Order: sequence, then C-alpha cells, then structure tokens
Amino acid sequence: MEAPTPVSALLHAGIINSGGLLLLRFSQHFQDHTGALSLLILIVLPSIVLGPLAMWTQTDYKRGLAWSTVGQMGFMLLQFAVGGFGSALLHLFGHGIYKANAFLRSGTLEGMIEKPVFVPSRGNLLEGMAIGFGFGLLGLSSVYALEFRNIGTMPGGWSLLVIQGLAVMQMAVSPASNMQKKFLIGIIGFAAGLLYAVANLAMEILFSDSLGAATPLEMRGTIGVILMIFVLSVFVVLLMAWSGHRSWTRTYWGKSVLVAASHGFYLNPCWSARGVKTKASLTPQLLNQPSFSLLERK
Repeated sequence: MEAPTPVSALLHAGIINSGGLLLLRFSQHFQDHTGALSLLILIVLPSIVLGPLAMWTQTDYKRGLAWSTVGQMGFMLLQFAVGGFGSALLHLFGHGIYKANAFLRSGTLEGMIEKPVFVPSRGNLLEGMAIGFGFGLLGLSSVYALEFRNIGTMPGGWSLLVIQGLAVMQMAVSPASNMQKKFLIGIIGFAAGLLYAVANLAMEILFSDSLGAATPLEMRGTIGVILMIFVLSVFVVLLMAWSGHRSWTRTYWGKSVLVAASHGFYLNPCWSARGVKTKASLTPQLLNQPSFSLLERK
C-alpha cells in the first residue's frame, strides 16, 4: 500500500465498491439463476478466509487495511450470493465510509495501537462471544419478525440471519468493550442487532425497485443446505482461530501459517511471475531489450 493516503481513501470509498454495485444493479437478472449465486459462494470463501488471516499478521497499518478490504469484499459478495441484496448494499455503504475514514486517520493511529488494552482469557472470550451472539440474534430477530413474520422468508433467509449475528457478536466483543461486564456485552449485542436489522430493512425498502429477490440459500435444495453448513463452518473456524490465537500461533504449523499470511500467502509474487511469463510469450522481442531485461532481473 505505497499509494498516497487520500488516493487509498478514494479507492476504498468508490472504485473498489464498484464491482459490488455493478452486481447489485443487475441483481434482478441473478435472482432466477440460483446456480450462479451458489457458485459465487465457493468463489468468495477464499477471500473471506485469507483476507482476515493476512490482516491479523500485518505490521504496516495501511497494508492491514488493504487486506481487511479483501475479507470485507468477500463478505459483501457472500451476502449477495445467499440472496441478501439489501444487506450487501448496506455493507457497501458502511465499508466505503469506514474504510475511507480509517485510511485518512492512519497517520494518527500509531499511538492508539500501542496503548495496552484489556486482553481477556480464552474462557472469558468464549463466554462473551456466546452472550454477544445470542443477544445479537435476539435483536435481529425482533425486527425481522415484525416485518416478515417468518424469518426464513426474508431476503437471505436463516443463513443470512446467522451470518449477521456473527458480525454483531464481533462488534459486541471488540477490544473496546469490557469483557468483565457480561451484561454490557449483551446490551451492545442487542442494540447493534436492532440497528443492523433496521438499516438492512431500510435498504430493502428504499431500493426495492432496483434490487432483485433471490431464493434464500437454504431453500435451494440439497446443494443449498450443504453450502449453508459449509459457509457457517468456515465462519466458526475463523472465530475459533481468532479466539484461540494464543495457542495455535505457538505451534510449528501455526508459525508457518503466520509467515505465509504476513506475505499475503505469496499471491502477489505468483501473480507477478505469471504476468512476466505471459508478457514474455506474447512479446519476446520487446522483452529482450536492455531496459526490460534489467527490469526483469530486478
């Protein structure tokens, strides 16, 4: 992330979101092609897994924000794939505002990051996660039940409800919250669930003419049920990795994962090498020039 900070803010507030906006603009064409939406789930799951892992290992704040975007865009596309088009649109609005602000403030956050924060034990963290998840689901369900009666018929269905509950839970057990006060986690989770559901419904209503209405994932037959279990399992594994990082990062394989994650799983070098190979096959005479040979050696 060597780009100037204002450019990074502009990219994350607009251009990076443009792919999601394009999909949402044509969501009415996707609503009848649930096979394509189900395939999209398999495509975005690597982003949801690799993005957070790489983000957790970065020492450069801006680079960490960039890898966070990889995970966030995968999460947004997952909401689109399960049929929650309004939820995906809400995520784009929130991500653009938050990430642009985070990049613009990146020069002032060094001192904040270095301050000691309350680090709970694993037992307290798991208990807090359970409380945040339960009260988050309660807040979400309270709003959705009033609007749809049967939550399974809402855009995205039960699978989206659980995914949103996990997102609200992470907000409730953030480092800013006091894990020693369990009732505070419950209040934050319930309030965040209410606000999240209201904002989600607002997007569905305000943009109802532009958004499609796809069948929820769990209603797409056996394939849909298998995918739903697979998706939720991925989220559970990520949460376990987050909560138990003190243990697995000390093992040999854990250290290997951390090294690979800190280098972005070597995706950039692999892609660059592929690009050089492609250029060499297309324009061999041009790459034999002294300037290109020197660039390739570097």
